[in-house]
Amino acid sequence: MGRVRRLMHATGLHGRYPRVWRTTTIPADDVAATKDLIGRSFTADAPGQRRCGL
Repeated sequence: MGRVRRLMHATGLHGRYPRVWRTTTIPADDVAATKDLIGRSFTADAPGQRRCGL
């Protein structure tokens, strides 16, 4: 490990450390879940009847 550090230092390079994982969204306890409007059935009798997405 010392050799790599020495060679990197000689060429002006330095290592990077991975970022710390931070929780950015904290769910509230009093918020109701979103309704399942299609009942988890993703098949349809004809095209264009059911759509999923944001």
